[in-house]
Amino acid sequence: MNLPIPSTTDKASEELGPLEKLKGKAFEKAYLVNAVSQHSEYLSLLKDKVIPAANSPIVKKILESFVPRISTLLETAKGLNK
Repeated sequence: MNLPIPSTTDKASEELGPLEKLKGKAFEKAYLVNAVSQHSEYLSLLKDKVIPAANSPIVKKILESFVPRISTLLETAKGLNK
């Protein structure tokens, strides 16, 4: 599998940087909005690109095991974000 490993440092700094200035409920809300966005992105990337590109059945099975875990985290973040 020859997938490039994306650098998330700049993106993380861009998205999480503004959180440093927030406090209390404003911080919690912004953090959850970011968590939903990130977990949605990770889930899509995993399902659409990473798993289909896996050549080894063992690697594919391991990657597939992450889908329900990330889905649960995503749904939890969505629930808390209401």
